[in-house]
Amino acid sequence: MEGKARKRRKWWIVGGVLVVGAVAWYVLGLGPLVNFIVRTYGGSIEQRTYKGDSAANLKSIHTALMLYYDSEGQFPSADGWMDATLDRLKTADMADTETKKKLQGPSGGTNGYGYSYNDAVAQKVKSEVRDPSRTVLVYESQDNKWNAHGSPAEETKKSPNAKAVTVAGQVTTLADVPNKSPGQAP
Repeated sequence: MEGKARKRRKWWIVGGVLVVGAVAWYVLGLGPLVNFIVRTYGGSIEQRTYKGDSAANLKSIHTALMLYYDSEGQFPSADGWMDATLDRLKTADMADTETKKKLQGPSGGTNGYGYSYNDAVAQKVKSEVRDPSRTVLVYESQDNKWNAHGSPAEETKKSPNAKAVTVAGQVTTLADVPNKSPGQAP
């Protein structure tokens, strides 16, 4: 009987210590500090709207394509380049609808996209691109379809002042870069 009483007393002491510790934790300010940290860093993230111009869009697209290249070892296929890079454009503080705005060029309006991918770099590795600083990767286009692709040389005839980003990441205009395929001499 005396053994059971000791065990009960022991558990009451352990429980009392835990209660006193919890009260001390809160009174000393550690409770509110933990609550603040959890609410600040562990809660939901406030979503922001995307605001960017064509140059910012092209830089984001270039970064996403380079992330794709780093993970897959080659550039994506022309008919699926937006599909392949969309997840790499996402950020935690931006809704999916806002992320897609990064793929909307000036000619895309609200329903189209307005960027095209250079067919000449599709499924290539960087070593096959002779002059990355003068080879167009993505460019503003009058083709507003999802996964639009084609020849920058053809678009230059229609819109020479359209912006483009090169394989090396430089934002320029189509008129300022020679539109040769990766295997041709600069």
